[in-house]
Amino acid sequence: MKNILVNVEIPKDSNIKYEYDRKTGKIKIDRILREGFKYPANYGYISEALDW
Repeated sequence: MKNILVNVEIPKDSNIKYEYDRKTGKIKIDRILREGFKYPANYGYISEALDW
């Protein structure tokens, strides 16, 4: 079985959305939801699957 590296930009139950910045190669804060709102699931990408 092969391990797959997954980058999670939005952690489940977080109100902060992170985003990968292609220019700098770093993760940055993209937005913060209002109080009381949270993302319901992990959201991200698999590096080896990107087409850019």
